[in-house]
Formats: sequence, C-alpha cells, structure tokens
Amino acid sequence: MAIAHHLLTCGCLDLADNDDAALYEELMGNGPLYDRVSERLAGVGYDLHQFLGQLGVRPRRETEAIGGNTSGLHAGHIRLLVYLWVQLVYRQIKAMSRDEDIEPLPGQSQGLFGFAEAPDDAPPELAAEEVFAEFREIYSDSAIKQFLGKLRNDRFIVQRRKTDPIIAGPALYVLVDPLRMEEYVVGLARRGTMTLPDETPPDETPPEDIDDTGEMS
Repeated sequence: MAIAHHLLTCGCLDLADNDDAALYEELMGNGPLYDRVSERLAGVGYDLHQFLGQLGVRPRRETEAIGGNTSGLHAGHIRLLVYLWVQLVYRQIKAMSRDEDIEPLPGQSQGLFGFAEAPDDAPPELAAEEVFAEFREIYSDSAIKQFLGKLRNDRFIVQRRKTDPIIAGPALYVLVDPLRMEEYVVGLARRGTMTLPDETPPDETPPEDIDDTGEMS
C-alpha cells in the first residue's frame, strides 16, 4: 500500500507539506482506510501513532529491541533531543493538562498522554541561543549546529533559518515514545540533573533503569 510505504519512508507526516496534509485528512476522515494502513504497518513491525495532532509510525518494542538504533542518532543528538522534548513537547502537555480534565488511557499516566488533538494555542518555541547556552559547556558551537541540522533533517524540529526560534517538528511528537520519555526525564529530575518545566525535582531515589551516566537502559 502506497500510504504505508510513504509513512515508513518519511517516518511522520509533515503537515506543512500540502501532499502530507491531504494524506493526513484522508486518513483521519476514513476509518477503514486508517485501519488498513495500521494493519499493513503492523505486519512489518510498526505502529501508527497519532499524538497532539501529528501522525507517524514508530517501531514496535520487539522490533526496536531487535533492530537497535537505526536512526543515526548518537549521544549528542539524544541529549539534545531529550532537552528539546522537555522544553517543546512536555511543556505543551503540562499547559494542556492544567486547562483540561483528561481521563488517562489504560496504562497511561493522568493528564499526560490522553491528548490526540493539537492544542489551539501556538506551540512553544525556543530561542536557538538558549540551546547553545545550555550545551556550550559540553559541545562546541559547530557540533551543536551539526546536531540541530540532523534533527531538522529528520523532522524532529522546525527551524526555517539557523537563527530562528525552534519549534517541535512532527517527529518529536510521534517518533519519540512519550511514555518512555516521561519515565526517563522524571528519572533525570529525581537525580537533580534536569528540572522539568514548572516543577521542582522531588528528593527521591531514581528508578533502576537510569544508570550512573544518566542514560536509559
């Protein structure tokens, strides 16, 4: 099926692209078609995900475990990705959870992952200089530029010009597993290595799946 192949090729739909936007409308307006595409993707080890008005595919846990990291993202990309997810997606979810009384889906945490539709307000943005200031003690400016370039190319972020503010791209919503990311960043917050927006990290022992380097196991 051409739609499933397109999703596997691009990973997620770019709603700023007219063809992708039309495909999104077609899938969301046609339940049987959506189900057929989901079944075709499941047959090759992928799930179709909709989150905060974005649509894309994500490897199933068992497929991910067998295939490993095939996205070409390395330690620097991952550190930047976690930071951007917290600043651009988690902050958005927290703002929505304060405005709406959302019942969690089965197995999901309260007020965090029950959102399917995009929020009405403009998405959060982050000044590029804030990112450089956050990571300049670890990486050179040229390395940070390379990391951002990779994340732009892979649709994790949207930044028209290199000095423009950064907003979340479709991949940051749907290619990142929000449940696993929440567990990870909360673990970092408990260690005192990250402060979540509008929260003070609790004085608790970190989960066992966060090792001494702060990496996810």
